[in-house]
Amino acid sequence: MNGWEVFKVLLSVAMVMAVALPEPARAVPAAVAASVDSTATILSAGFESLVQDPPAGWSLVDNAGTGALWRFDDPAKRGNNTGGTGGFAIADSDYAGAVNMDTELRTPLLDLSGYETVTLRFETLFEHEAGETAAVELSTNGGAGPWQPLWSRSGGNYGPATEELDLTSLAAGKPNIMIRFHYYGANYAWYWKVDDVALTGIPRAQHQLAVTVNGSGTVASSPAGISCPATTCSALFYDGLPVTLTATPAADYVFSSWSGACTGTGPCVVTLGGAAAVTATFVPSTRNLNVTVSGAGQGTVTSVPAGIACSAGSCNGAFDTGSQVELIATPSTGSVFAGWSGDCTGTGACTPTMTADRNVGAAFDPALTVELTIGTATTLHTTLTAAMAAIANGSAAAIKARAMEFPESLAISGGKSIVFYGGYAEGFGSVAGYSVLRGTVTVGVGTLTASNLAVR
Repeated sequence: MNGWEVFKVLLSVAMVMAVALPEPARAVPAAVAASVDSTATILSAGFESLVQDPPAGWSLVDNAGTGALWRFDDPAKRGNNTGGTGGFAIADSDYAGAVNMDTELRTPLLDLSGYETVTLRFETLFEHEAGETAAVELSTNGGAGPWQPLWSRSGGNYGPATEELDLTSLAAGKPNIMIRFHYYGANYAWYWKVDDVALTGIPRAQHQLAVTVNGSGTVASSPAGISCPATTCSALFYDGLPVTLTATPAADYVFSSWSGACTGTGPCVVTLGGAAAVTATFVPSTRNLNVTVSGAGQGTVTSVPAGIACSAGSCNGAFDTGSQVELIATPSTGSVFAGWSGDCTGTGACTPTMTADRNVGAAFDPALTVELTIGTATTLHTTLTAAMAAIANGSAAAIKARAMEFPESLAISGGKSIVFYGGYAEGFGSVAGYSVLRGTVTVGVGTLTASNLAVR
């Protein structure tokens, strides 16, 4: 053993003996004493276990890969002369010997979102020989870093001392904080001791945010706390911290709008300064129904529920997704409904289900309102004028007309002999009333015998 090693051993023995002396009384730091009613302890470690492993949640890092790590069992029996008592943490390069030492003692991951102020306090003693550094550093990204310097010592001995660091600007209100005690640049040097690590802070006020959901959909919050209506529709969040609400519609629904503490349809971000309430409204999504009216006749197509009222060309209406719409075709006087096309067929009921956009055509034709018999031949016509034109001059004919209004005139000429039977029902099998002529009756050369005919 050379002379320097003998000196280090003697100094170590002297320091062990020194810990038996009574410590002077230490005042409670003013900041802690003044805020005892409002300051909360976030993290506390006295390293009292006297075993090699770190406290629960803490971790060790060996950057040099030599196995020289922080210890908690005082392997060289140096005693606690940090200003604290009992157990302590030590990075002891002298005990590790002639190996490189670069080791970290890391706190658990800390969520400080709920704190307005944050203070770090610890007891320390740094015995320096050559090249080694003791540093306290902070990351706002957990163990991934980067690491920001808080405190460091190198180039000379330091302590025993009580250190108190205000971390408010770096750590308050942030969720992924980690602090490390980093001892590096050592090879058979001395040591660094740390004890009574305490992280304290003043909690932020909390306010209730309540969510109401109208319609079918969900609202979730970030930070977590609200999942409505599945589990929780109200939660407490920290004063001054933004809370983002996300609206997700159910199948066949769309998000309509926010109301209350948020408005419109954009992102909802609430920064709470007191209790707040937000309503999210979801409405059924819609599908488009297009109706096209065609044909030589006339008529109107309407819908139940309302939305379509179409008598010419194309008409559109929006209906709730999945709903059933009834289309009703009503022919005008003198016209008949000829049938549906597209998403409905035939002449019966048309009830499309709006699981997708639908297209329906409705055709109306002129009604066959006149039956003409010449001899044994019978033909159907849409107007009296058309029927009269089919009778040759000098011929005899029988005309049956529907019980409806005819907006035309009747002229007998050319020696035609006409027997007119009015007021027939559809199919011309029975009499149902009168045929009404909205025009004039003129008899020139020829004859007209009429029954159930009114001229107005």
